[in-house]
Amino acid sequence: MVGRRIVNLLQKTGYSVRVFTRKKDYDEKNVEVINGSLEDEENLNIFLSNAGLLFHCAGETRDESKMWEVNVVGTERLMKQVVKSKIIYFCYISSAGVIGKTEGLWVNESTPCNPQNTYERSKLASERLLSRGINGCRVAILRPTNVI
Repeated sequence: MVGRRIVNLLQKTGYSVRVFTRKKDYDEKNVEVINGSLEDEENLNIFLSNAGLLFHCAGETRDESKMWEVNVVGTERLMKQVVKSKIIYFCYISSAGVIGKTEGLWVNESTPCNPQNTYERSKLASERLLSRGINGCRVAILRPTNVI
């Protein structure tokens, strides 16, 4: 999905890439893989050590009962770890779905959000956490359309 494309683009640009994933079978050439979940602070610290850029693409899209824990609490946990790290740039992959239904012909950053389901509400809540900023770190929030 989006994360794998970001990995490929970063590698093409000359970056060393480290991936944090729950997938035990993640196989990408020349990528350091750290297995764990956003609940795993020890492996998060290992993942973030000596890194400068972070692209946060993790999210629960299927199991509604886990969405808030993964998408919001997990993002908040990651933010707390970033403060202790050398990360200077944090890019959060959200969803255009946070806008919800709109009558407007054009949608931009000032369009009011009206998320329609748990996933969209959880992504918007994560955006709001990140919009407060992280000391010493630039934050970007992207809202791609359907990525699956």
